[in-house]
Amino acid sequence: MWFVHGRAIRRYRKRQSTCPSCEMSGSCLRCGCSFHKMAISSKKCIPVWDKVIFNIGDVKPKEGYSFAFKYTGIIPIVQVESGCACTNVRLVKDLDGNVVTGMYTTPEFPPVLKDMGHTSTMVSQHVEVTFQNGQKEFLTIQGRLHV
Repeated sequence: MWFVHGRAIRRYRKRQSTCPSCEMSGSCLRCGCSFHKMAISSKKCIPVWDKVIFNIGDVKPKEGYSFAFKYTGIIPIVQVESGCACTNVRLVKDLDGNVVTGMYTTPEFPPVLKDMGHTSTMVSQHVEVTFQNGQKEFLTIQGRLHV
């Protein structure tokens, strides 16, 4: 239920307008249709990525950690880029699909948190993937930074 100007408005879904498995609607990166036609007919989603969050675990400041995301979708990837110079990213094409791979250099531990007595904090970085049809998807690299 949504609230607009203090009034409750019911949100109705059209029948078969979303994937029954993940409830994603709109233009789909998995099969390129308007709403998972392949997924609806098979009653399950077709995975695009092996993962969308890469957890690098416990990390130390100013060290490099490698990551990889495997893409098995059918819409070609035309560009990958990171939002920061701390992440080097590239697209590698192989026989089984595309792999977005790279190296993430963790930041320095924030002095403010160190002064407050903290010994760890979460860090993350995003990789933007652009597809041939103009759609974009974000992948996340995350970990826990320790002093």
